Amino acid sequence: MLDRGSGVIINVASVAGTVGIRARAAYCASKAGLIGLTRAVAADHAADGIRCIAVCPGTVETEWVDRIISSLPEPAEAREQLAARQLDGRMGTPEEVAATIAFIASPGGRSFNGAAVVVDGGMTAV
Repeated sequence: MLDRGSGVIINVASVAGTVGIRARAAYCASKAGLIGLTRAVAADHAADGIRCIAVCPGTVETEWVDRIISSLPEPAEAREQLAARQLDGRMGTPEEVAATIAFIASPGGRSFNGAAVVVDGGMTAV
């Protein structure tokens, strides 16, 4: 990217890097650190034509989330509780996060740099 004089680095962090989540201290700290790294890289390399952005998904319906939910005593209730954290009452999808990343990486996303872009269905709005 330095040789080319342009590029986009997109780190996938989490809303857990922007707010505290119970029983997830190490996870929250690691994601907050990734957001800090993103901002520092953006500051260091903006003049080199390199952008760096952190995308911070909320709860996304993935195989990993499904495994966690299915291991709980009341999976259906747990799924409802996770979905209810978003303002629209549903978990996000991997496709929604991917679409956000694709836009930020595109020429249309040129103004994004050093940002933590939250894609959480409104989870952190309230």
